[in-house]
Amino acid sequence: MAVVIKGEPPDSFIKKTRETVSNLILNYAKVIHEFNGDPGTIPESLHPFIKTLFDPLQKEKSTKPPIALAGIGLAALSLILVPWGIYQYRSSVERRLEANAVAALASTPELAVYRLDVAVDGKTLKLTGKLPNQELRAQAEKIAASTAPKLQLDNRIIAVDVPPDPVLTAAEVQRITAVLNQREGVSISTRYGDRKLTVEGRVRDSADAQKIAESLKQIPGVQSVISTVKLEPVKITTRIYFEQGTTKLDSTDEEIIARVKNFMDQYPQKQIKIIGHSDQSGELAKNQQLSLRRATAVRDALVRQGANPKRLQTVGVAHPPADVEPNQPRILSRCVLFEPITKTINSK
Repeated sequence: MAVVIKGEPPDSFIKKTRETVSNLILNYAKVIHEFNGDPGTIPESLHPFIKTLFDPLQKEKSTKPPIALAGIGLAALSLILVPWGIYQYRSSVERRLEANAVAALASTPELAVYRLDVAVDGKTLKLTGKLPNQELRAQAEKIAASTAPKLQLDNRIIAVDVPPDPVLTAAEVQRITAVLNQREGVSISTRYGDRKLTVEGRVRDSADAQKIAESLKQIPGVQSVISTVKLEPVKITTRIYFEQGTTKLDSTDEEIIARVKNFMDQYPQKQIKIIGHSDQSGELAKNQQLSLRRATAVRDALVRQGANPKRLQTVGVAHPPADVEPNQPRILSRCVLFEPITKTINSK
């Protein structure tokens, strides 16, 4: 597109011509770029837009001496501005498409730790880089294609056994570790190097230890997980003691009952096994019954405090606890202790 003028154009016309060319570039660059020589493809809105250039020229035509140089300059300026505007428009579109594809690939955890490059050239979106298997290569192609469905995809990613970026893998390990440490009763630390991951710390539930190892194995770049996590189940160390032959609770026992109830509120996923014990004096069968009555008395006190009876189990044992020695005072044998256990869910 060019503007050819005979004679010396007025300053107002030059200014208006520049504004018109600029508006054409900004608003109709794509139409001009795709113009195939057929005037019928030019939008109707362009005709009056360009025609306004001729009005001021006709009014001031007789008052200005002809200078061909100005017309040549405007024509040359148009030849420069129009291609430059088209180029800038196309470049901005291509960079935007590239940025969208890069963001989509980076937001996929399986791909984020690998270096993948995206380039848009005309109507082609090209992927380059290396991935460890064909499955990830196909996944990257699908994700990139979804960001620019109108472009032809040229997938040049090579599927080889390539280690992911260790910096990105280490960052993902730290992120997953922080998430796992938010679980109640979990306190772990991790060390990553040479595709191996070492986990240390403690958990309160064996199921948590298994979930931690499975979660860390899913991180791209982690080939093996060495876990030294220790199981430290939550405990209730307090006990309730009884006089010989009785199941009576006193006022100090009510404080212990309240602490056990608070524990149940803090760990709703736990059930409580209430285990009654007796010393070894007397008949075995009577000691068994006495131990069970002691456990039942404690359970009833917990229920009165608001505990859910479905989370309470009672057991009577006709001998002292395992940690009480025969030479210790017998009152240590006449007790009720508490054992937190994982709540089981019956499925039908």
